[in-house]
Formats: sequence, structure tokens, C-alpha cells
Amino acid sequence: MEREAERPMEGNDLALQFLADLYRRTDIQSEEAFQKALQAFADELIPWVNPHDLPSLPRDLFTMFDRVEISDDEAIHHVTLSPEGLALFRAWLRRRGLDPLLGTS
Repeated sequence: MEREAERPMEGNDLALQFLADLYRRTDIQSEEAFQKALQAFADELIPWVNPHDLPSLPRDLFTMFDRVEISDDEAIHHVTLSPEGLALFRAWLRRRGLDPLLGTS
């Protein structure tokens, strides 16, 4: 059985909305500007992060995704959130008044 953080986000409308929101906020050309935009996105979600959603063993490097598969035509086919990315996704759901486990209000 896959752990929840390892489950792909295929076909999940809320997950696609999260990715679109993230992309809109970080679609920046320079690496430095991208990092600042990503940090701002994460910082805005901090009030909604549940400490129980965070990894028990923090990693030195924060990543949003453990795996992303993109086809030759640049369509995303598979995304697996990292534990940190999953915590932010759940916070993003909470900010919208949704239950992170059910995806409903």
C-alpha cells in the first residue's frame, strides 16, 4: 500500500488547482526570483499548516515534489508531492475552508 505522500495526484481537481496556483505564483524567469516567490507562497500557508502534517524528520533541502512526469508535449502526467509539499497542499485546502482528508468543507 502506498503511503499518502507517495500517492500520485492524477485526476484530482483540487490538486490541479493547487498546482495551478503554485505555478501562477512562481512562473518567473530568474532562479532567485523563483525562490523568493516559492518562499512567499509557502509563508502565506504557514498559518494553516498542521504540525502533524509535517515530516517527523525534516530534510536539509525543501522540495515540493518527489516526482514529476512530463510528456514530450510538456503535459504533466504524474506528480508525487514530497512530504513538505503534501503539508502545504493540506494547508492550502484548509485556507479554502476544506477538509484536507476529504477535500470538502
